Amino acid sequence: MTIPPTPFTVNPAAIGACPTPSPCSFDAMFTGIQYNSTPGVVGAGFTETGSASISNFAFPNESTLLLPGVTGLGVNYTLREDFSAAGTFSGTLNNGTVLFTSFNFTLIAHPLIGPNAGLNLTIGSGTLVPGQGGATTFLGGNPPGTPNLGSFDVIDNFTKSGLFAGFLGGTAFGGGNTALVEASGNNNTLTVTGATTIALGGGGDQRFAPVPEPASLLLLGSGLMGIWAYRRRRTA
Repeated sequence: MTIPPTPFTVNPAAIGACPTPSPCSFDAMFTGIQYNSTPGVVGAGFTETGSASISNFAFPNESTLLLPGVTGLGVNYTLREDFSAAGTFSGTLNNGTVLFTSFNFTLIAHPLIGPNAGLNLTIGSGTLVPGQGGATTFLGGNPPGTPNLGSFDVIDNFTKSGLFAGFLGGTAFGGGNTALVEASGNNNTLTVTGATTIALGGGGDQRFAPVPEPASLLLLGSGLMGIWAYRRRRTA
């Protein structure tokens, strides 16, 4: 199930990465991500650690990318998400299915200019919405480099916090500090590195939405079996 994309505001001034005295905030609807991770499988158990770089912002749809001159991304600052996950696994490393029982990430900004240049600044962190995450690994029968090497989809509750929480805001946060974040994408590299480990790389996108009432949140699970359908891979 896909959450409805909702506009959010990005304010690089909150991390000291605005090159002009005037405000340099902007609205976005999607972020592009490029990730690398190292999953491991022992029996029916699954663990994964990795990192994803934010490659672009888009507004008002996925195909309309905002230029670095507007966002400052890659020029005045970079963004990454360090993540770890665990879950249950069925199948084989070449053709398996994962149901996440946890998926945690931390959003980190790295200013390239200003008083915080060179520092890693924590914007906030996310934790899995129970039952709202899964992945596939599918190597057999597919040519290397194709998106058919597997896919993932996960929904987290994201909470911004600390001195740099003002970096994100807008409608998706509903005037507070918490929003839903859905990340989805496709693997474009999958290498079996050991008897119980693989290395993954790929790309996708993220969207934000307000946290719904508890009764509405339960409805997100109704489409869980379809979350691994093919998704167009985001390019930087």
